[in-house]
Amino acid sequence: MRFQNLLVTLLLLISSPSMVFGFTSMEGKSWPELVGKTGEEAEEKIKNDHPSLSVSIVPEGSMMTMDYRTDRVRIMVGEDGKVNAAPKVG
Repeated sequence: MRFQNLLVTLLLLISSPSMVFGFTSMEGKSWPELVGKTGEEAEEKIKNDHPSLSVSIVPEGSMMTMDYRTDRVRIMVGEDGKVNAAPKVG
């Protein structure tokens, strides 16, 4: 029994989260293909692909918190309402 516990512990230490828990991290995920689309189109695409993410459209130059969150995507749009930078998790 001790050997099995040790083996499970070692596997957990060396395995990636996706192998252990069946999911992959959203950290670093971005959507460069949405640059030039409207903010609403980008929001719909991201929400359809990943419903668990909190997605918001933010006008360029707006004040916002600088905390990093792996459950959030901010879509930066210009005055024309078009995405001007690849939306990314954070």
